[in-house]
Amino acid sequence: MTKKEQEKILLQNFRDCCPECPSGEPDATESPDFLIPARTGKLGIELTLLYRNKTRNRGLLQEQESLRRQIADKARQICESQGCPHIHVIVHFNDQHGLCKGCKGNIESAAKELASLILDNMPEHGKSVGLQETEDNCEQWPATLSRVSIGRFDGLTKTTCCPADGGFVPKLEPGLVQSVIDKKDLRCSAYRKRCEELWLLVVADGCACSSWFTVERDIITHAFVASFDRVFLFQVLLPISCHTM
Repeated sequence: MTKKEQEKILLQNFRDCCPECPSGEPDATESPDFLIPARTGKLGIELTLLYRNKTRNRGLLQEQESLRRQIADKARQICESQGCPHIHVIVHFNDQHGLCKGCKGNIESAAKELASLILDNMPEHGKSVGLQETEDNCEQWPATLSRVSIGRFDGLTKTTCCPADGGFVPKLEPGLVQSVIDKKDLRCSAYRKRCEELWLLVVADGCACSSWFTVERDIITHAFVASFDRVFLFQVLLPISCHTM
């Protein structure tokens, strides 16, 4: 799925929750992301995803998630090239081993290690196997991995290899939201050249740990400063919620 396709889905989810949003056909642009016909002219909607700040040792969490998906997908491709039967693999990565965004060789190496682990421990048809580091395999166990689960069941039509998500869900702080607004405010003058009204949609998409937040009342009641006509906080993780800020 491309970035624009993802944005279209998020926009439609938002429109389903926000009756104030015009029902006209959106024009997918770039500055702002969407233009929608409205009574007063064109409504511009700029959409931005909300992610956690950098951690002390591992940089942006969404970068780690992206690298983990790359490793899992490359491992899947290697397995398929070796004639692997259809399986479902869940990969728990080692949180103490940060991945390097610019180290392509390390990503390739980690993918080959994961693929070898999967191919060497293929379960019998109808069964599954769980793998983790033990005293017997500690010298060969890949440093990037914590646990790997492999399932080989009826009904699988393709091989999937997915990183597992989990962890602490932090409280969403007003400062993080304001920093996102400030960054988008820099382009407001350019956006307004193409529309009569301008909204900012801040999305916690809920599809990865890096975008999970607990939204408390202080966020909803906080007085944010923005050059946009309206700012919305939209949470896709169930229960879906939309807040005007």
